[in-house]
Amino acid sequence: MFGLPGFLCTVSLQCGSTPTNQHVDIYGPVGLRSFIRMSLEVSHSQLVFPYTVHEYGTYRLLENEQFTVKAFKLYHRIPSFGFVITEKDRPGRLNVGKLQELGLQPGPLYGKLKLGSAVTLESGQTISPCDVLGDPVPGRKICILGDCSGVVASGAAQLCRDADLLIHEATLDDGQMEKAKDHGHSTPKMAAEFANLCRAKRLVLTHFSQRYKPPGLVSEGDEDVTVLKTQAESVLMGQSVILAEDFLTISIPLKKPL
Repeated sequence: MFGLPGFLCTVSLQCGSTPTNQHVDIYGPVGLRSFIRMSLEVSHSQLVFPYTVHEYGTYRLLENEQFTVKAFKLYHRIPSFGFVITEKDRPGRLNVGKLQELGLQPGPLYGKLKLGSAVTLESGQTISPCDVLGDPVPGRKICILGDCSGVVASGAAQLCRDADLLIHEATLDDGQMEKAKDHGHSTPKMAAEFANLCRAKRLVLTHFSQRYKPPGLVSEGDEDVTVLKTQAESVLMGQSVILAEDFLTISIPLKKPL
């Protein structure tokens, strides 16, 4: 939260001095609206774009033609949430050979069929998308958990079921599990157990204590961060675990048709 006002000001500067109608929607816990408004007021900052703050408690935050975004409560010392971003299924591949057999040549009507609309030929024949589209391509799913020592909502594991990517905090190693729980945080084992529960395909650990450093930067009093990766992988029965780092990019390939 503390970086949000500065981030908004940076985006505003990059937009230039001319006001724009491009709207920004911000989602967060109760109190976020007054926090942003006061931060901008005290710093005498002005944004060139309009924005709306949506303060939420739980569940559905956004749904459009491409995605659904839901939230669920987590156990932590202060309000904290997990998020599920689910991509809608993509239309299947057009059977171009069949379309040409029906007398429909490449053009705008192909696009209409791809988007799910039926088309009528000059002959009066109607072609439905189901006649010429292959099986749909299942959408991808990403689950991102904030600070937590567990989930509150009983249906959270179901929301995250078969996630292509699960991002979960692991503040301390398994040897300090009680300390982690006392402070509302998790360990690699706790993260991996939730990954197993929701059958996540890939697990990314994040939010490490400052005591954990990359192998080349470990000094006296530090611990090697790769111990967290090893502990999580032992619970996942050998499945590879990713340790998050700044500017890390992870590609999630498209799935095969059903």
